[in-house]
Amino acid sequence: MAFGVVLALTAGAVVFFVVQLNVAKSAEIPKRPVVVVAGPADLSERVIITADKVVLQQWPEDMIPPTAASKVEDVVGKFSKTKLFAKQAVLSSQIAGFTGATDGPAKPGTGGSLTSSKEAEIAYTIEKGKVLVAVSYPSAVPLILAGAVHAGDRVDIIVKAPGTLSDQIATIFRNIEIKAIGSISTAASTDPKALAGGTLIFAVTPQDALILTLIETLDPRVLLRAAGDNEDPPVNVVTTEYIYGRFGLQRPPAEKR
Repeated sequence: MAFGVVLALTAGAVVFFVVQLNVAKSAEIPKRPVVVVAGPADLSERVIITADKVVLQQWPEDMIPPTAASKVEDVVGKFSKTKLFAKQAVLSSQIAGFTGATDGPAKPGTGGSLTSSKEAEIAYTIEKGKVLVAVSYPSAVPLILAGAVHAGDRVDIIVKAPGTLSDQIATIFRNIEIKAIGSISTAASTDPKALAGGTLIFAVTPQDALILTLIETLDPRVLLRAAGDNEDPPVNVVTTEYIYGRFGLQRPPAEKR
């Protein structure tokens, strides 16, 4: 009996020592946060990832894939590009969505990028119910070449159209965001004929896309807004008669009958 007691105590000591050794080893392994699909269900392809679908866990560094997301906010609101399995780490290559990031500041005359290098699929960045439209507004070219207008800027768009008595100028869009700007090559910048197209890209409703396309024929002009200016003060349609009346100009003599 004494021998059995000694043997039991010895076995207990060995087990305790092994457990403590394993605990010590696990404590020594550095860990980092990883965004993991919460489960129990998998996430289908091309769905928006919501906050309840992912969880932040601490994983040993040697088990973390190089491109694994480490912040929940980098994943939530994005689209799943592939099927994401429960309990797996979410990789940056498996998600897409617009963050406002670009590959760097645009140089004058080069326009702007629709996506960063991590987000190559532009279809994922378009808000539901909107479409991407590219329009050519020659009057925007000087602003583009001067580096005054970039992707992400907000602008007003005015047009000039014939009226009953005279031409009229009116604001068609207020505070609309430029999604991207078509590139203009160095060669084009020295060729007046090549400057005929200042391509602006907008993400708008299908109806507004039709309007933006039609006003290409109405001498559209882009008015750059100050950063953060979301005010829309009232504006009136301007005609020759409006100018005469407001500034007290003399009207031309009436035609002889």
